[in-house]
Amino acid sequence: FLNILRGTFYQDFFASLRHLLSKTFLMKGKRCATLRRLYAGSKLSPVQIDFLQNQVNFRFISFDDIYHEVDFDIMLARLVEYESEYQTNYQIPKKFNPDPALGGWVINLRRLGSEAIRSSNEEHYQKLENISFAWKSDKKCGSSFMSNYRLLKAHLERESSSSEIMEDTVDKMDGGLKKWLKATIAAADFGNVSESRIEYMDDLKELYGFSWRSHD
Repeated sequence: FLNILRGTFYQDFFASLRHLLSKTFLMKGKRCATLRRLYAGSKLSPVQIDFLQNQVNFRFISFDDIYHEVDFDIMLARLVEYESEYQTNYQIPKKFNPDPALGGWVINLRRLGSEAIRSSNEEHYQKLENISFAWKSDKKCGSSFMSNYRLLKAHLERESSSSEIMEDTVDKMDGGLKKWLKATIAAADFGNVSESRIEYMDDLKELYGFSWRSHD
């Protein structure tokens, strides 16, 4: 797969290659992780990045998984460099254009939290403590995914008068929730939904008999 990305790109096979890659990402989550590692390590060329973003609609930043997908020490060095230059107490913007991967990495650290990091890797935790990393962001904002997921669960809870959700339950959703569900299905088809979020959605089958992928 990566050999394709290293080659020369021609417009006449973009469409067919786009179709192939979309299926590849759907089946092979590890390849998505590989691309994100290469991107975070500045190993992809501008042509490759442009192709993946604009032809395949690939999302390089996965806020839920980036901590596990990139080299910790490389990202830590970039974070220290950022703080040395901007001196914001590690309040890096979510969309930091000079280094978008760094912004996503910091968000993921905070979402995981200090205790989770410490439990999974004591060395990483200590290195973050040594630089006085700010575990809380000055900005207060909720996760759009989790907000909508809670709304979806509440809707299914109301609808679940029996062991199985009725077929027309999606039709009964309000427009915003229905639009979010459709967008989540489309993103998952392109491999742009993290495994943890897919697990959340898959749990709805066991809880309410709701197969979310079948409602596209």
